[in-house]
Amino acid sequence: MVGRIRTTALLVAALAAIVTGCERYAARKVTNLELGRDMVAAGKSFEAIQYLEKAQKEEPDNPEVYVYLTIAYRQAKDKPAAEVAGKKEEFAVKAEQSYRKLLSFGRQGIETLLKVMSKYSRLTPDVVELLVGAGEAAVEPIIEFISDPTKREEYPDRIKFLKKALVRIGPPAVPKLCAALESPALTPEVRRDIVEVLSGIKTKEVVPALKKCAAGTDPVIKAEAIVALYEMGEKKYASQIISLLDSPNAEVRRIASKAISALNHMPIEKVLSSLSDPDPVVRVNLIRALISRGVPPEAEEKLIELLTTDPNDEVQNAAADALKEYGERMAKELIEMLPKQKEWDVRLRIVKILSSPKVISGIDADGEYKLYELYQSEKQQIVKDELARLLTQLQSGKGKGG
Repeated sequence: MVGRIRTTALLVAALAAIVTGCERYAARKVTNLELGRDMVAAGKSFEAIQYLEKAQKEEPDNPEVYVYLTIAYRQAKDKPAAEVAGKKEEFAVKAEQSYRKLLSFGRQGIETLLKVMSKYSRLTPDVVELLVGAGEAAVEPIIEFISDPTKREEYPDRIKFLKKALVRIGPPAVPKLCAALESPALTPEVRRDIVEVLSGIKTKEVVPALKKCAAGTDPVIKAEAIVALYEMGEKKYASQIISLLDSPNAEVRRIASKAISALNHMPIEKVLSSLSDPDPVVRVNLIRALISRGVPPEAEEKLIELLTTDPNDEVQNAAADALKEYGERMAKELIEMLPKQKEWDVRLRIVKILSSPKVISGIDADGEYKLYELYQSEKQQIVKDELARLLTQLQSGKGKGG
């Protein structure tokens, strides 16, 4: 009996707490800013404007109002509802006025933009546009944001957008970026991000900072700087890019392998030997580099090996794309290879290579007959279907110029 009374008392107390909480919530009036903000965040910018305009009158010195109002006007002016209501031009003018007011708050306005971006991921592209428009004024707050360990952990996707924003701001961002590099408090990760941004800006103002990084000790920063300097015309760094393919650091090799295609003279032998790199991203990058410059005949054997034995799907796909570049001369060899492959996904890739416009014209009558026999014996349905499509193409004459 005592237990029941105690349980009942606890339930009554809990219900009382819930009711009290609801009453307090109901008693608090939702502000126009909150209503408008939530509507903008939900994609209802046209509907949000009426509340945000009221909020502007209520809180004329609150930069947050102008962030949401600017975004709302910018989004709403392109909506059909604005066209129907005849508000398109009005919203465009008001968007600019609201934006100018936001920028008049100086650093506080920029920091408010960053807070809004942190709160609502879907508004990130809108905020980035406003940050880029702010130019140099946005640089220091952005650098501080991407340098904050907590923010880097909580908002990794926002960091990527902000780096792109700095690149778009361009030369006006360079002095503060270079100054930031001098800070001993920067973590290696942040330092790498800043070097990446400087590399993306590619103006003569960044050269001294990049040369200093190229002579530094951090292998990733050094690699980023070397590649950037080469792309900016410092051709003496070509040999260093090639040597980076031998780095014990996988990230460095990724940077180098991605840059190889930009070299004036591609080191074919080095690229081919590096196709055995333990990192699949490096292997894919190098295959793509070969494709971009014309796949050399001496790469065929290695590419077939990668197609048939590499454990990584992306590498196999890249090798398949490269083999297509050899054209019709590959047809006979691939048909001979096909029945020898135990893995169905390898067989599927080979059939897709044979189906490509560059290769299919090399399939003669004998090859077509062999493909038909393979179709008959194929057990894997997805491969069988692909073979059927290839045979249909051949029979209709599409692969042989009609």
